[in-house]
Amino acid sequence: MFLQSRGWTFVSMHERAGDCDVPRDYADDPALGAWVHEQRERKRKGQLPDDKVEKLEELGFQFRSAQEILWDEQFERLEAYKQ
Repeated sequence: MFLQSRGWTFVSMHERAGDCDVPRDYADDPALGAWVHEQRERKRKGQLPDDKVEKLEELGFQFRSAQEILWDEQFERLEAYKQ
């Protein structure tokens, strides 16, 4: 039940914000931020079932955190600078 209710809140967040990058410390709904973080951790550990991965990916969920994405973008900029 908790997973279903978190999933619906997550869908609402996606519709409102236009993305699924809910911060871990999301003040409007701390439980949602924790849930999103947990999904990323479960996927990283191979503990998130494929059907749940597919549902999240259909919404545009990024399993990489915003910090990981930012790091990669900055690294690419550094590579371009070096050239």
